[in-house]
Amino acid sequence: MKTDILCEVLYRETPEAEVDRALTLFFEKLRLFEKTYSRFRDDNDLWELNHSESIVVTKDFSLLLRCAQFFFHQTKGVFDPSVLSYLEKEGYQSQVYVAEHLGHESFVDLSLNVTTNEVTKPLHLSLDIGGFGKGYIVDHLALFLSKTFQHFLIDAGGDIYAFGQNTVAGYPYWAVEVENPVQQKAPLILMLSNMAVATSGITRRFWQKDGEEKHHLIDTATGKSATTKLLSVSVIAPSTVSADVLAKTLF
Repeated sequence: MKTDILCEVLYRETPEAEVDRALTLFFEKLRLFEKTYSRFRDDNDLWELNHSESIVVTKDFSLLLRCAQFFFHQTKGVFDPSVLSYLEKEGYQSQVYVAEHLGHESFVDLSLNVTTNEVTKPLHLSLDIGGFGKGYIVDHLALFLSKTFQHFLIDAGGDIYAFGQNTVAGYPYWAVEVENPVQQKAPLILMLSNMAVATSGITRRFWQKDGEEKHHLIDTATGKSATTKLLSVSVIAPSTVSADVLAKTLF
């Protein structure tokens, strides 16, 4: 997912072997998620879906698509995972999709049978889960870690879930810094417990194309990089995927 993933766990009585096993599985699950759904690969489940009109997906992929459909409808289409062709045209290219899939269809045209996990869609409807994938997997991993640890924090490149509290520092919460996008300004300090925060902005992923500055946050109404005076948006929510999607939607 082209980002650093940090995980901090606090424990006292949990055996070291159990801790090691949990963290090993944690990162294995992350790597498998990236391998399965990255748009920067041409040998995974996302690639197969994007090159099909009808395909039976795994149960996990079906749940991921149901999540995408939920937020698509909740935001009235502002959040739209079918932006891959827009990202490619704006210059955020994956190399594996450049020569193809430059048309665009509506995400409304994707149909998912939740009983059989069969997906039908127009051939040139191409999905990118980057808009919610990190938040989605962080929530799943937080649930996984909560079965072993009472206190932990996951930071997936700004998509953060804070569980329990920082018992080492003696805080009844986790203190989380949100970077101020304006240089030489102090960061915002959040005090979170069993809550998530996600930040979306344009200060890290941006580039020039045809004399214009572009970034990865697409305005689905225009198919181009969103035009706004904002530099970043942060959202606090009960789940990381909600915070992730809403930060992008508000931006």
